[in-house]
Amino acid sequence: MHFVRVRTEERRSLKCNKCRVWRFLKIKKYKVVQQGIEIDFVNFPVLVCPKCGKECLSEKGENELRKFIRLAKSKNTNKLEVSKKYIKDFNKKKFFYKGSLEFDYCYLDSEFIPGLRRFSAGGALIPVFFKIKVLLKYLSDPQYGLYFSSDSYGHIYKGKHELISFGINRNNKVIFWYCDLYKLQKKEQHYLISENIRSDHDIGSDFYIAEIRAEYPKPSKEIQLEGFRAKLNNKFGKRYKFNLYTDGIENIRAIRDIIKPIIWNKKWVKDTIQSLHLLHIESLNEELLKLEITKLDSSINLKNIDGSINLLKQWLDLRFKKLNSQTIVAPLYALNTFRNIFSHKKNKTRYNKDLRKICKKLNLPENTKNLKVIYESLIKELTNSYDELSKVIKIRKSTKV
Repeated sequence: MHFVRVRTEERRSLKCNKCRVWRFLKIKKYKVVQQGIEIDFVNFPVLVCPKCGKECLSEKGENELRKFIRLAKSKNTNKLEVSKKYIKDFNKKKFFYKGSLEFDYCYLDSEFIPGLRRFSAGGALIPVFFKIKVLLKYLSDPQYGLYFSSDSYGHIYKGKHELISFGINRNNKVIFWYCDLYKLQKKEQHYLISENIRSDHDIGSDFYIAEIRAEYPKPSKEIQLEGFRAKLNNKFGKRYKFNLYTDGIENIRAIRDIIKPIIWNKKWVKDTIQSLHLLHIESLNEELLKLEITKLDSSINLKNIDGSINLLKQWLDLRFKKLNSQTIVAPLYALNTFRNIFSHKKNKTRYNKDLRKICKKLNLPENTKNLKVIYESLIKELTNSYDELSKVIKIRKSTKV
């Protein structure tokens, strides 16, 4: 039973004030006592923190509660039970745009999730939920483009024009706004409605940050990784007068198109790993690395050094005596093996053996087989390696005469 009313700022926030994680809306039995009156809801929309379990009402929830407090007072009773019919009647409210298909959504979301209600006149910001595979068409059809500006905020393009924005919540559900869906052509709506699912009342994501709080979310991990790579390349150019990476048109396209896999199977992880391999291994400047190694130690037989990663490791060993080069290049070896297991047909025994090699390089338990866990660890370790290497490269300040 709940006796304490929450602060106004907590009712208006989708994040738990204590844990700073996204709360979700849960339709549940809820009993509360205010002004000596007990209100017992059979079903009521309550904000719940998945981490600490703390429950509270949104601003709309508090307003609805006050109505029943006043009703109890008018009936001169200190206890009132609110039946399921209250929520059923509330959720019967529907918005329908002329020319739009009837997507499945929950009206309660737009009323009881903080931040949505002030926009919900006319059904503007009603979240509509879809299976993650709804995005596959826009990944595979060449007339469309899919771009992630952050880990859970994306945009679908048709040609050069943005078609619609979307979010991905922690349950791997895709979210569109109803007001954006109805603007699409009927053929697009027919495709989307085939993957439409019931609301899980959980919209916490970078999509929410950008579209409701009007704040630019953190770039995706992939974009951040390319930022660290560019910074390192720039430092190499300034300090050693050569670029570690040779970035041509193909690389620029790969940087633009690289996205985190949306379905975690071999088929969909493969394309992202191929792009990462192109950017981080195939683009290593082998010829200049060989030249720089010869400058540092002319006695080294370059024919004995196989591959660009080994060339980089040799150069690091010669240039930075105290640096653990093996740690720096370990994620690159992992990426190379990761790409190989997708590029060549391998039996289950060999596949599992190579996965163990990757996990060892990434400091993961060797029995890890979850591709999402391995991929996310790879991105993290590559970023850390570039950051560490950037820090040891000191740019000489020019001396003014």
